[in-house]
Amino acid sequence: MTVAVEPHDSIDYITVRLMEVESAIQRAPDELRRVRDGLAVAEERLASERAHALLDVVEDSAGGKLTVAERDARVHLRVREAREAFAVAQSAYEYARDLTRALDREKDSLQTRSANLRAEMSLAGKSGA
Repeated sequence: MTVAVEPHDSIDYITVRLMEVESAIQRAPDELRRVRDGLAVAEERLASERAHALLDVVEDSAGGKLTVAERDARVHLRVREAREAFAVAQSAYEYARDLTRALDREKDSLQTRSANLRAEMSLAGKSGA
């Protein structure tokens, strides 16, 4: 599936869109900080739950010792919710970071288009006079 993007080549559109993008870019650091804080909390919770699970999972139900693989598997199962929460927080952070980069690229593109349109209008004005 291909998506064709039709640019709006008018100074008015570019100016309005550029203001929207710049406004979003100004809000981005706060959003990234909030999402990064959520990621840090989820990471700490996962580490804490993993540590508690490691301490709790020492022997099997019959009182026998577990192999390292058995213990790791039990710990893995016990911290499933924390792992999922961490994965969601990590995805949210990566998305916010990628969105910020996309906004920066769009701003650069809009500025270039604006400069090109202004140059074309300037040339059209000189050749028409």
